[in-house]
Amino acid sequence: MQDFQFALDIGTRGVTGLLYTMDEDKCVIHFSESEEHQDRAMQDGQIHDIQAVSTVIGRIKAKLSEISRQELSQVAVAAAGRALKTIDAEASFPLGGNTCSQEDVFNLQLLAVQQAKAMLSGEVDVPEQSPFSLHCVGYSVHTFYLDGERIGNLVGQRGQEAKVSLIATFLPRVVIDSLDSALRGADLLMHGLTLEPIAALNALIPKTMRKLNIALVDIGAGTSDIAITADGTVQAYGMVPIAGDEITEALVDLFLLDFPEAESLKRKLLLEPKQTFEDILGLSKTMTSKKILQQLKPSIDTLAKAIADEIMRLNGKSPTAVMLIGGGAKTPFIEPLLAEKLGLSTDRVRVRDRESITSAIGCNEQLTGPEAVTPIGIALTAASSEITPITVNVDGHATRLFAFHPLTVGDALLEAGADLSILKARPGAAIVVEIDGQVQALTGTIGAQGKLMKNRQPTSLAEILDAGDELEVIPATQGIEASGTLGDLIDTTQKRTVWINHEPVAIEPVLFINGRPATVTSKLKDRDQIRIQWPTIGDVLATYKKIALDTTLHLKVNGQPINWNQSLIRVTTDPEGTNKLDLEAVIKEDMAIYLAKEASVTVDDVMKKANIAYVEVTPFQVTVNGKLEVFRMQAPILLNGLPVTLFTLVNDRDEISYEPLQGKNESPITISDVIYRLGDNLRLQGLGKARLIMRRNGVTADFTTELAHNDAVDIYWEDKKPDPEIRKGGFDNGQTG
Repeated sequence: MQDFQFALDIGTRGVTGLLYTMDEDKCVIHFSESEEHQDRAMQDGQIHDIQAVSTVIGRIKAKLSEISRQELSQVAVAAAGRALKTIDAEASFPLGGNTCSQEDVFNLQLLAVQQAKAMLSGEVDVPEQSPFSLHCVGYSVHTFYLDGERIGNLVGQRGQEAKVSLIATFLPRVVIDSLDSALRGADLLMHGLTLEPIAALNALIPKTMRKLNIALVDIGAGTSDIAITADGTVQAYGMVPIAGDEITEALVDLFLLDFPEAESLKRKLLLEPKQTFEDILGLSKTMTSKKILQQLKPSIDTLAKAIADEIMRLNGKSPTAVMLIGGGAKTPFIEPLLAEKLGLSTDRVRVRDRESITSAIGCNEQLTGPEAVTPIGIALTAASSEITPITVNVDGHATRLFAFHPLTVGDALLEAGADLSILKARPGAAIVVEIDGQVQALTGTIGAQGKLMKNRQPTSLAEILDAGDELEVIPATQGIEASGTLGDLIDTTQKRTVWINHEPVAIEPVLFINGRPATVTSKLKDRDQIRIQWPTIGDVLATYKKIALDTTLHLKVNGQPINWNQSLIRVTTDPEGTNKLDLEAVIKEDMAIYLAKEASVTVDDVMKKANIAYVEVTPFQVTVNGKLEVFRMQAPILLNGLPVTLFTLVNDRDEISYEPLQGKNESPITISDVIYRLGDNLRLQGLGKARLIMRRNGVTADFTTELAHNDAVDIYWEDKKPDPEIRKGGFDNGQTG
């Protein structure tokens, strides 16, 4: 009795099972069973109803067990190629001048894989056990770098920084878990997992053919999977979310059919010249297959265009040839339409079927057509164990692993979501500051490396795993970041002595961190800019016995505000007060400073600051009672409403008013002005008199009579008779104008 191996192709339309044996490199197929899903339990290559799919798998398993008389417990399957994701990533860590070990290199690679996983996930918050998380199923190193330079091997190299760039390959957990659940529902365990495009490639395109630029397109029911080969390897995978079901849906829309009826009609189009069918309204129709196909051609053209566009996107140009497999490859017109859109001759786009596979024999009647390629490919691929599943425990949690290579401790930690960076101890960050342009630093502690334990024994990231192994991650003890105050870096005892009026005064510097005042107890941060600044003379005097060096007078001149900064103290280098000091100058050791009171502010000072000139008027002479008198008439300067001179001192809040005369004699002298000048003498002479006599050039005048230059004015008192003595008078008070 032979020991058969079991392979399953779980597709969107149905499930195909094979029992086979390997005879050297040839797959011998002994039994085959296929069954379609009753409902649309799978869509676009993804299981939507696990129980329904498990039921179909269970029936196929039962039939094959019965005819082979063998209990089936393990099976090889394939995941849809549309789920495969690849991405380039980089990672680096500091060596700190130490030698790079093999463990360091392996750790570095896994850090890069974690980075790739984060990039693919868009760094969204997806828990590791979420169905949307990703499984790494392989990675390949592009380049190693040491201190920014490319290097072939990092092991044994000494430097400051190690870096790696690689390409990592992932499958979404939901794809693997749904397959695993469907198999377990049929009492089967997954012992091999591959990808559908890889399986098809292994069946149709041996490695010797992969130097050619070939596009393999698996047109299924829900998706069309694409693989591109060139230069001896698989260059890219892709997928378009339309396939055979799109043609079925077109029949549904064109003729009002339910989906199963439309699917049945589609399959008969190439078998019978006429078709009779009934729509959902109960109406029976008969049409030629040719006419129906003509109405379907736009939908087929859409499918061909989508596939051609994806091939061009993946390959960057038209490939040398295109191979079509899968049930959807039998779609009418698909070959010429695809050739046209890729600019290829029609003989370069061909459907490949069971007869194209030279490495498999047996069950030729059951396995026919292009849809037989993938299940045979799964059987061929399972022999090389592309992806091996095992279960291990990481920190007490069961973790199921799938990988293209022998599984390592690092793989398990990666799939369990462990942060591998916690194994690497890093020195505590230093605090580097600048003090007056000079760099100084406070250093942190070193820390201790983390440990990996397998079954309670020390292990490494590269050690191979067995099913049931228990792993434990002991994080590294990270170095403590540096900390300190400004007093840890500067001399806190430095002072300067200055002499103020022969009295010694001790001065301390002013400290600034990033432009803000600080003290010796201020906490330091990395890249702080520290400045030690000695105060200016003005700063020192402002605090010396609380002396006010200056003040601001708030004045108004003709209603306009004028602020006058008034120096109250004169600061000099000598007791005589002749050599003034610049208050902005920085103090020096043993500097001598002398203080004296500064002069006050006058009306003249303020008027000059307000740009108001005091105008002198041309002298004006008048003969008064026979004596020549000179008048210098000028508008008065008013301080708070009272007349003052230019030399009057001002105080805070004073208001000055002054409007100078414009030109000569614009404000003429009157008899009243003369009487004002005669003052008390004239008043005393009038005691007991009857009336005041006022004459201008011999003519009677009054108080408002205006005078001209060189006029003669007579002003005196009279009783009944004029008093000749008064007429001889003049200005007894000695005023001359």
